[in-house]
Amino acid sequence: MKSTKLTFMLCSILWFGLCSGAKVDTIEVQSSISEVNVFYEGARITRNAQTDLAPGKYALSVRGLPLDLDRELIKVRTPKGIRILAVSHRVAKPSQKSIQGSLDALGSDRDELNLKIEWLRSKEKVFSEEEDVLIRNIDLKKVDGSLHAKGVRETADFYRERLTELAQLKYENTLAIRNIQRQIKKLNQSENELMAGMQIPYTQLFLFIEVEALNNGKLGVEYFTNSAGWNHCMICDSKA
Repeated sequence: MKSTKLTFMLCSILWFGLCSGAKVDTIEVQSSISEVNVFYEGARITRNAQTDLAPGKYALSVRGLPLDLDRELIKVRTPKGIRILAVSHRVAKPSQKSIQGSLDALGSDRDELNLKIEWLRSKEKVFSEEEDVLIRNIDLKKVDGSLHAKGVRETADFYRERLTELAQLKYENTLAIRNIQRQIKKLNQSENELMAGMQIPYTQLFLFIEVEALNNGKLGVEYFTNSAGWNHCMICDSKA
């Protein structure tokens, strides 16, 4: 334990010295999981990140690694022409700034869907008003007040067809509104998940590297985490 703490302290000091002396900015690296090896207890995970760097020194930041990763088992693989000068890590939490772009996109989509609902509500009102006008203005009589069989049939057919069309339009309109409301609900759930994720700490990995030649390759980070593994079931084994 003392050896691990001492190693981490020395790495942190070296990291600070290198970054301060070189005066480099930290570049955020977007990585994705490329390989997972699951064991009975724990899993070895490999993440890859695309690099497109000109010669020089850089400080790279890889976010979103599990909090319980084993610090002694972190391995970094670099493309030819990239040399690692120091590796460090810290516990961090997502900031509002890190998810603001996603929140803005969700808000924009929700506003657009709400406008669609307003338009559909307006159409629904028009359909209802037309329906009321038709019902209030049905006249199946001749001028003298007597009924005319042919006129009754023609008028009845017209009103029935149009009222049926309006009923169908109102029905389709209602389905469209419900569908949009479901989409809005999903957007709200995504927003809530983003906000909840801000409370979950993670490991942030820092890599101080030197690029010796123009590079366009993949950077690999391998680590071991205890938060994954196979569930061993003795009952299942006995039934096999």
